[in-house]
Amino acid sequence: MTYIVSTQKVDDLTVEVVLDENPWSPRDDDNLGTMLCCYRGYTLGDTQFKPGLYASHEELLEGHGYDPKHDIWFPLSVYDHSGLSMYITGTGGYRQHESWDSSMVGVIVVSRAKVRNDFACKRVTKDVREHAEHILRSEVDTYNKYLTGQVYGYVVKDADNEVMDACYGYYEENDALEEGVGYAEWYCRDRVKRHGDKVKAWIRSHVPLIYRTSVI
Repeated sequence: MTYIVSTQKVDDLTVEVVLDENPWSPRDDDNLGTMLCCYRGYTLGDTQFKPGLYASHEELLEGHGYDPKHDIWFPLSVYDHSGLSMYITGTGGYRQHESWDSSMVGVIVVSRAKVRNDFACKRVTKDVREHAEHILRSEVDTYNKYLTGQVYGYVVKDADNEVMDACYGYYEENDALEEGVGYAEWYCRDRVKRHGDKVKAWIRSHVPLIYRTSVI
């Protein structure tokens, strides 16, 4: 059963914002960062590692070819209660962390080389680094929404409750609503235009009024 989050009327059309019941993982997209994760009973992030193999985040990074002193990374944890919620712990950087426990699942990291390549720059300046950090935080936020079921779609229905258009995979409810309303408004404008074009054609062809039918 589709869960309807909100509705909005556009003329005689109805725009429904619904939960996306089968969303694609955002980790299948082209992301800046790589998530190295390990958590019992789940396949999280991009790359899995065996439990108990690393004593710290630094060892984990070095074990996967990263430089914990210079590459950009954040430690990741999950809150496990009737589902998973992922979040960043601390601020990243080079420092010792406590031993792994049930909530700590790994890191999200991007190498300096990848930052230089993706941003088309020769040096990772302070501004470039802050921009990369912002992107990593956004990727974790998006993945958390995926894990917690905060993914939306829109469905546009006509007066007979027939589906006219639908699209899914939005991580903000308002984005789904705006896209759905945008389609409904376009359809209504186009419908009026088509009716106007039809009326002009009738007039040019001298079609009697009794044979003229509305397209609205």
